[in-house]
Amino acid sequence: RGAARLRALPHGASANAFAPRCKFLRLEICVEALREGIKVKPGANPAVQRRYMRGNSGCAWFGIDGLDALGFTLFPLAPIRPHFFCQCLTAWQGPSGAGKSSLLDALADRVKLPVTGGVTARPWSPRPPRAARRRRQRQRKFALTQVAMVWVEGKGVDASSGGALGGEGGGGSIEFVAMDVAGDGTAAAVGEGASAATGTGAAAGVAVAPPLTRSCGSLSVAAGGATLCWRNVGFEVTVKGGGRKAILRDISGVARPGCVLFLMGPSGAGKSSLLDALADRVKLPVTGGVTVDGVPKDELSFKRVAKYVQQQDTLAAALSTRETLLYYSRLCCPWDEAEARSRADSALELLGLRDQANTYIGGALFRGLSGGQKRRVSVGVQLVFQPRVLFLDEPTSGLDSAAAHHVVTGLQKVAKQVGTTTILTIHQPSEKVYGLADGLLLLSSGRMAYFGRADAAVDHFRSISGGDVPPLTSGAEWMLDLVDTSFQEHESVEKVLKAWPESEKARELDGYLSTGAGDELDEALEESARRGFQAGLLDLLTKGSSGDVGLLWQVVVLTRLTFVNVMRNPAYMWLRYAMYIALSVMIGTVWLDIGSSADDIIDVVNVLFFIAAFMVFMSISVLPAYLDDRNIFTKDRANGAYGTLSFLLAQSIVSQPFLFLMSIICSSITYWLIGLNSNVGNFFFFVWNLYISFAVAEAIMLLIASVVPFFVVGIAVGAFLFGTFMVVQGFFIQLDKIGWWWRWLHWVAMHSYSFASFMVNEFAGSTWSCPSETEQASEGLSFCQPGQSSVSGKQVLEFYQIDPGTPGQDRWGNSGVLVGMAIGFTAIAGVWKWLFHTGKK
Repeated sequence: RGAARLRALPHGASANAFAPRCKFLRLEICVEALREGIKVKPGANPAVQRRYMRGNSGCAWFGIDGLDALGFTLFPLAPIRPHFFCQCLTAWQGPSGAGKSSLLDALADRVKLPVTGGVTARPWSPRPPRAARRRRQRQRKFALTQVAMVWVEGKGVDASSGGALGGEGGGGSIEFVAMDVAGDGTAAAVGEGASAATGTGAAAGVAVAPPLTRSCGSLSVAAGGATLCWRNVGFEVTVKGGGRKAILRDISGVARPGCVLFLMGPSGAGKSSLLDALADRVKLPVTGGVTVDGVPKDELSFKRVAKYVQQQDTLAAALSTRETLLYYSRLCCPWDEAEARSRADSALELLGLRDQANTYIGGALFRGLSGGQKRRVSVGVQLVFQPRVLFLDEPTSGLDSAAAHHVVTGLQKVAKQVGTTTILTIHQPSEKVYGLADGLLLLSSGRMAYFGRADAAVDHFRSISGGDVPPLTSGAEWMLDLVDTSFQEHESVEKVLKAWPESEKARELDGYLSTGAGDELDEALEESARRGFQAGLLDLLTKGSSGDVGLLWQVVVLTRLTFVNVMRNPAYMWLRYAMYIALSVMIGTVWLDIGSSADDIIDVVNVLFFIAAFMVFMSISVLPAYLDDRNIFTKDRANGAYGTLSFLLAQSIVSQPFLFLMSIICSSITYWLIGLNSNVGNFFFFVWNLYISFAVAEAIMLLIASVVPFFVVGIAVGAFLFGTFMVVQGFFIQLDKIGWWWRWLHWVAMHSYSFASFMVNEFAGSTWSCPSETEQASEGLSFCQPGQSSVSGKQVLEFYQIDPGTPGQDRWGNSGVLVGMAIGFTAIAGVWKWLFHTGKK
């Protein structure tokens, strides 16, 4: 029982196998405590090791043969005895799209579709007394219960492929039940596995990819890239108390065309900070020198040849993969549709997205591409601009090992075929992913620990530390452990860092950078360090953020892109349409055919206030869409795809017709159901006034989304502003009764002008008849005086202090003010975006 059972699997992935103690009822698994963690060597291809858990765990790991590269790797077994707690963490693995979540949903009854196959569950019972438990442990035989398996990629699993499981005392049988989650209709299969073998089992060898020995960086071979050199790059931040903290200290390196350079280091080492500094994404002043092909780097010109892929995938959810790449291709190929389609198709082919060309990106309301596929689309968006230098911030973050390998393989393919200089940060790559790197820059606490060929890094650290890579540990993982100050003694890490300046690799780097040589490269780096390579704010805003094509073409492309996204994405307009139509029906039926007597005046005023206040208030529902647009705009503008003016113009061209149509629909429902002024001209002015009120509210929310990046805060700010405007608009309290310290808000609030126009449109020139003396027994407020036969609309307007002028009886003047507000708030939002949404941190 003390021997470890190891079994090789035909398709494995980097993982940690755990055996926590857990109890389950109806397949709801609860992890209570970590019993034992088993590290599996990353990149163990084609084998992955699994250890048989001993003692009271009562469970085992086993491999399934016969699965293809897209199938599942393994499944654990269910509990052995019904009176024992299940002490296995049920974990299944597979690449993106393999069906892991689908299986979990099927077992947990979270699938609406019919699920075939059978599932059984045994309720847990308390642990027996210790003596009885020990006796049963001595006498037990491993009887393995049912295991539910999923049908992956239309291929079944042979039930007899359970293989031999080591177990003392004899054999049980394994029963497999194949399930099909209403996908391809494949019939379920049930079979009996082979008897479990007795003995210790055989340990399978782990195949490790041979070290890479390739070279790269020849300018004559990779003319599509650029040689990027940097020397003594660093910057500091101010900490609480007025002190200064160095984020990066004297970092040097070289990135060559056709090469993939990994920036690695533990958390907080400065990987992303260095990437941002080289890609001009840092607001703080950066010291040191940077050259591009031997010329001092200039941020404005560098912006046109270098692109940056963020860690977050900010893409239009309702566009397909092909459409996304095509629209961005059009931005860099003005008036040349053939070239744009050629670039989009080349990116699809290069990144392996041909099969997903017509799949939507996906978002919160509908599913689309997997995480790894979205990451490749984000890369493709920048590749269509044909950059000479490509920066990527953690492109494998959040991806499984297979997806991460596909992404980095695509990047390497781009670097080799196109010649792009590729620099990316990566946290903890598997052995296979690390093998794709040409160069490595390893950081620790903002300092250099290594720069050079990736395949020579392990030998470098062997010579420094005097140790070797432990068994079942990848070289990348071992190097990261050596420089991690969070879990290592600072003395050992300091030893590694101090050894770098005296190492042979450091001298090679200094020689390449011509440090102190006085040649052209050395002088260029010195000049870059003296003058700085960051552009001034004014130059950056006026010259570096407007894209390389004309304004008209940018507006045309962005208008088409925005229109398609709005039509397909229900979060933009269609949910709001449903919400507004439902509210309009509610208003119309509550105030149905309200009447035209003087006793109905108060009800009419109330409904006009409700429309002016709360229909406009519902415009806060557009905030999520504006926040998504903000993220996409910031990413694209930072990469020089287009400018602020073209973005705002395209957004207005698309949104205004939708708002006008919504105004017509809402007005048509409420106006005639309520029975307001029957004059057709008054109806069309009602539509117009509601439309410009919507436009002002949308502009206010655009400004809030530009200033406030958080949804909850933005909703709170919008609700506060609209609530404040309602209070001072003149409905709840007359204007002359508001204190002077708040009265000025009446002329700022959009509701004052909107409400006044609705009131003038309804009451100006109208006469409301008073009931006769025998009928005048109404309760509540009435405009009729004893003996009065009618009430003029002018009296009503005077009561609410809607005087001549604006905001007042000049309804077209009110409209002009509202139009000016819509343009003004939009312009302020544009200026804010122009000043602050530069993509710099």
